[in-house]
Amino acid sequence: MSKEDAIQFDYRQLLEKLQPIGQEHLLAYWDQLSTASRAQLAAQIDQIDSELFRDLQSEFQQQQANASDSSPWSDLAAKAESPPAMRLDGSGVSFSIESARAKGAEMLRAGQVGMILVAGGLGTRLGFDQPKGLFPLGPLSNRTLFQILLEQLLAVRTRYGVSIPLYVMTSPATDAVTRDYLSEQRWFGLPAEDCHIFCQATMWAVDERFERILLESSDSLFLGPDGHGGMLSALVKAGCLADAQQRGVQHFFYGQIDNPLL
Repeated sequence: MSKEDAIQFDYRQLLEKLQPIGQEHLLAYWDQLSTASRAQLAAQIDQIDSELFRDLQSEFQQQQANASDSSPWSDLAAKAESPPAMRLDGSGVSFSIESARAKGAEMLRAGQVGMILVAGGLGTRLGFDQPKGLFPLGPLSNRTLFQILLEQLLAVRTRYGVSIPLYVMTSPATDAVTRDYLSEQRWFGLPAEDCHIFCQATMWAVDERFERILLESSDSLFLGPDGHGGMLSALVKAGCLADAQQRGVQHFFYGQIDNPLL
């Protein structure tokens, strides 16, 4: 089969995938694209989950249909109660700060705790064009957010004499730089075998009526990270959840890279 025949074959395959969900417009510029651009667009289209698109579109349409009526989501929200949480003064729960700390220490010493650190964002709002974790925050030490948080984790490991696996979630925009940085810094003293990086998935953007998936350019869908809500599926897909289970982890401490007080 010639290269031209293979390209035409790919086009037909892509069209067969897109037609049932009404997204043929994503191939509108196919004839104008180079081989490399076609390969990029084809890979992105291949990642579209048709069943997920239909489900989300149906849910959106149902919400729109109910907009003029009393929405079931609004009714549920009105009945919702805040989950139990301990306030700084110790109120809000039936147990004490002391008992909560004792239980936490017990779980740590038993090796039942792992840490998830979400670090997929860029430091754009800080005027910093690198991953947020590389932002130098220490006023005198110039330590980065990554260094501050990983050294704090190292201190907890030392205090309780236990291994605490770390799972860092990146995004496509930060993954490569983060991997290189943490490798070069030798994870700031943490054992490399206890440290894992996994990348969150991307999600296609749609128009305001949820009818069309948007193109960012002629050879690329408009994609963005799928947010914190996609963390669990990414954790599973990367094998990190299986790794944690094998280690006996029963609880995750979940933190965000832009909170140096974790």
